[in-house]
Amino acid sequence: MSKNVIVYGNGASAKGFLLSHQACYKVIAFATDEPADSTFEGHKNISTEEIKQLDFDAIIVASWAIHEITERLVNHGVPHEKIRWFQHHKERIIDWGHPDFNMSHIALQAEDILYCIYDLNVARATYDILGFLCLCECERVVRGSKGIHIIIVNASDNEFNQTRWVIQNTQEHNWRVDQILVQCCSLLPHCVGVSKTATRSEVSKLIEDVAHIFPHHYSEQHPVIEYEFDLLFERLRKKQEIAHLKANSHAMDFVRQYLNKINPDGKKVVTISLRESSNKPLRNSNPEEWQKFAHELDHSRYLVVLVPDTENAFLNLSENWSGCFSCSEAAFNVQIRMALYELSYINLGVNNGPTHLCALNPDCRYIMYKQVVENYPHSSTQSFIDRGFEIGGSFPGARPWQKFVWEDDSFEVISANFRELVSVIESSEEKE
Repeated sequence: MSKNVIVYGNGASAKGFLLSHQACYKVIAFATDEPADSTFEGHKNISTEEIKQLDFDAIIVASWAIHEITERLVNHGVPHEKIRWFQHHKERIIDWGHPDFNMSHIALQAEDILYCIYDLNVARATYDILGFLCLCECERVVRGSKGIHIIIVNASDNEFNQTRWVIQNTQEHNWRVDQILVQCCSLLPHCVGVSKTATRSEVSKLIEDVAHIFPHHYSEQHPVIEYEFDLLFERLRKKQEIAHLKANSHAMDFVRQYLNKINPDGKKVVTISLRESSNKPLRNSNPEEWQKFAHELDHSRYLVVLVPDTENAFLNLSENWSGCFSCSEAAFNVQIRMALYELSYINLGVNNGPTHLCALNPDCRYIMYKQVVENYPHSSTQSFIDRGFEIGGSFPGARPWQKFVWEDDSFEVISANFRELVSVIESSEEKE
């Protein structure tokens, strides 16, 4: 039975709706704020005020001014759930709650925005920013702000950075700012702006007279940074959600296309994220053990997709990875990587920056191996204790399908924990 709908709009989009969707709906009227004529394309044409006099299943907005019209309809008593949007350029109708109904189309005022500063005089151009982003979202919720503007403050040649230049030259640093820091900001659904300063003095101008700043006591002269996980876990103890990162709908659509192409049989996708870095090589994945695991998997049931280390993303796969696919795009695009993680059955890898995308996304199933490598300060047992981790436990706030493994990535350890997680997932699916 066709739904009774009112089409809101009298322009080209409204005519486009009739051409493409009239057969699927019973149009009982067209509407606009101040109709110029009593009919439109042979249908009754009414005002917004008259809508409440009609019995309808939905209102389909055929206009680009979706947010203004939605607000107008809600003010006249139409519930959000009855509002749809005809996207003329895609010839489709989407429901309220679809990602395209998002706040990035709404003009916000400065007082609606939380300005969050990631200062490279006290923070690294690494995936450390993930913890910072989630703290920003926690703070946004507390303050009731509508959006977040991330400001990345340029590094100066201070003592903090002089130690870094030995490991990472300026070109690599700039690359990481653009490819890691800026891209990661897009994973925060309420991020409405990202700025990079060319000079340090710019930050003072950007935050001058704004109402909401994070960290609270930040200043250009006395920069502070909040990104460590212990600060995030403190929020968790206060009953705040801390996992806030998500791929956007566009990235999800692209990755669905990719998976449909390589996986026409609909097997369960298992990703293996490889760490093969020249920096701190003892933290790297053990390729032989992972290859053995991939070879031993039931290929009638599972499809393995590798996410290579960015350093090796364009190298040809070893024949030892036969039967596996490599998604090099995910090594360079954080949105694609996150979408792949969200759409996969299970994600596997050793402890490193990119795998923490899974830890801070509630929808990613994962096992992260090889937590501790004592040779480096940032991966030592003491560093985990200092950051608030329970040795032997999982990431605080983790879901049942999210697991830390503290042993190294041997074939036996990889396989045993994989089987265990599959059992957990299957048991939960049976209960549903």
